[in-house]
Amino acid sequence: MSAIDEVRDQAQGEDRRAPELDGAAADLARALSPGTLALRNGKPESADPRALELLGLADAAALAAAAAAIAAALSRRGPDGGRPAALPLGPGGRPLLAEVRPSSGAGAPGEVALLFDPAALAALAADVQQARHLRAVTHISPAVAHDLRAPINAMVFNLEILKETIAAGKGAEPAGRERQLRYVTVLRDELARLHRELEIFLAQTSGRGDRGEEVDLREAAGELVALLAPPARKLQVQVSSELTEEPVTIAANRWRLRQALLQVGIAALARVGHPGRLLVALSVAGGRARLTLAGPAGAPEAAPTAPATEDAPEPSFDLRLAAPPDGEGAQPLDLYVAREILAAQGGELKPLAAGGDVGLEIEWPVSAVSAARSQE
Repeated sequence: MSAIDEVRDQAQGEDRRAPELDGAAADLARALSPGTLALRNGKPESADPRALELLGLADAAALAAAAAAIAAALSRRGPDGGRPAALPLGPGGRPLLAEVRPSSGAGAPGEVALLFDPAALAALAADVQQARHLRAVTHISPAVAHDLRAPINAMVFNLEILKETIAAGKGAEPAGRERQLRYVTVLRDELARLHRELEIFLAQTSGRGDRGEEVDLREAAGELVALLAPPARKLQVQVSSELTEEPVTIAANRWRLRQALLQVGIAALARVGHPGRLLVALSVAGGRARLTLAGPAGAPEAAPTAPATEDAPEPSFDLRLAAPPDGEGAQPLDLYVAREILAAQGGELKPLAAGGDVGLEIEWPVSAVSAARSQE
């Protein structure tokens, strides 16, 4: 058995019994599948059709001619050669992701290189982010819509009363005029409330802020609290906040930040006890902002975790922290996507490290302005 066949057998495993893919699914699988190079002494000896396609080579003869250049490119993997690295292996020096693994097959070459198309992987990652965000927005939408009806109903009610007082000529009386002004004040306040809540919710559906900029984390945390309050109310969870008095400025992509915070918020809400409370706290110390979402834990059965095994060791970051028992709310992939979004912007997401509560915390480096304020 060749090294290439060996790698394929290990990757397929139980999936051999899966039905054949066709159409768009087959095209997607092909675009995301790796090419496989068998290496001997660091040089390519054979390649499967996908690897030849990614390398821009026609056949085995072309591979042999390019063997020295491919070996030179693979030698630039860096100190951690087991991790995928972007190397100029494609046509015209186009980068490909290359991961080199040892081959354990008898008589097989010493190593196997897996080649990936980074453009296809990047497109898939972006689609996964959008899909998980849409799922998060869908999760909170019914409760948010219910809360949005409250100011609308209040405005309709006060408009009807105002209409009756106007029709009855009450405005000519001093007490009647004061009463009408109260109705107008209520209408103004409810309209402002409706506008504010709509703006916060609609911001989750628009990528107008999809660029790097200086973002006030205190404002973003306040918006998150407003979004979490309606679904939390359905779970009998009280959401409160302890935010800084001064703005906390970080460098971030506002649109991506909103996505990550919403997914983290839903994950934290699923983790605390129902009924219970969830506190969203923001602080600044040592040039870093710390956003904590935590509350008392629910019953032990409310947050089951599978024990670690040799085949599935305990991960350094517990993605299972986000999975509620009833299948609703955030799932592990949501928390993983949130962590990747935050990491790309200099943030760090981790489980709550201290105290009797359960939850999540995020840290960012703050801008020079916020750092100076924290030292005053």
